[in-house]
Amino acid sequence: MKNNSDVYDDGYLEIHDNILKFNNNVIQLANVSRICMAQMEPKQIPQDVWIGLIAGVVCLVFNTMIGFLIIVAAIFMIFKIMSDNNDLKYYLKIELNSGKNIYFNGHDKEFLKRIINVVENCFNTSNQNITIDLKNGHITNMQVGSNNKLGV
Repeated sequence: MKNNSDVYDDGYLEIHDNILKFNNNVIQLANVSRICMAQMEPKQIPQDVWIGLIAGVVCLVFNTMIGFLIIVAAIFMIFKIMSDNNDLKYYLKIELNSGKNIYFNGHDKEFLKRIINVVENCFNTSNQNITIDLKNGHITNMQVGSNNKLGV
């Protein structure tokens, strides 16, 4: 995953008019360039791991035990990253105009599709008050009346 990406596994998304709020963050919907359902970007194997693997092979010549331990550690890291990449889930991906990507782990694929439809509706309609419970898979439409009293 790139450094310009954040992942949120649970919590709430709140949409009030043109504002998207989550985990003490506030984003104007106008700053969102795209919302889609996507698999998490696969992690790249760091260059340091490859250098460690090569260093381990070189160390085999001088000290077999240390070289072997370095090689085992590097191979473990490679397989761990490859295993994590095989288990990638689908996430709600919000791409901001700044190039930053924000990922939200939803309840399931269908729930993520519902979230996309709700946010699309918020793009097209003003005065929306929506709460999305990512952990439990609920979307509620809040009607706020005058003087901040709940309307019926």
